[in-house]
Amino acid sequence: MRKPVDALPTVNLAIVGHVDAGKSTMMGYMLHLLGMIEDRTLQRYKQDATRAGKASFAYAWILDENEEERSRGVTMDLARAHFRSQRK
Repeated sequence: MRKPVDALPTVNLAIVGHVDAGKSTMMGYMLHLLGMIEDRTLQRYKQDATRAGKASFAYAWILDENEEERSRGVTMDLARAHFRSQRK
């Protein structure tokens, strides 16, 4: 199957780092900047994280949807997200 001429190239990213290095937070922030997360949703995550005593984890919660991950503050599952860029 051929790609359409105007199709954007696909780029796969693997984010690797030490525990507590901020991988999920960075990716959540990037998804927010790319417009994949609505401001309203992010505000809810910020409020929930603050109530849980983990205010700095709000961006990580975009990918960490499991209650155990949120309570422990550690991503335990793979997270996969898709986004489209504006340019080729």
